[in-house]
Amino acid sequence: MNIEISAGGIVVHKTGSTWLVLLLKDRKGNWTFPKGIIEKGEDPQTAANREIGEEVGIKSLRYLADLSSVEYNFFREGLIKKTVHYFLFQSGANKKLKPQKEEGISNAKWVSLSKALDIVGYPITNRPL
Repeated sequence: MNIEISAGGIVVHKTGSTWLVLLLKDRKGNWTFPKGIIEKGEDPQTAANREIGEEVGIKSLRYLADLSSVEYNFFREGLIKKTVHYFLFQSGANKKLKPQKEEGISNAKWVSLSKALDIVGYPITNRPL
């Protein structure tokens, strides 16, 4: 069994009195949170921040808190045990999102927290976040 360690972020933005959360549509067509492999010499929070920038184009984030890590298994050329360290970030501006198409991200959008609960994929790992 191979092991992957990743980091990701839940990014929120406040518009008026409404909190929005960032979701992206992955290559399987599921709405999820930005995440990716931690590079050599990189700490998880830095990796999460970098991955958000790469996957949706948001570069200015304010770290808010550590969130629970998630562990799950999946198949990709064999069984992989994956751990994802998640962090909560706030985006200060409602900038245009730029999905990283070459990574299979077909869309990214800001949605209300209640809508996010309705559309987020991977309910066992994402909904608790």
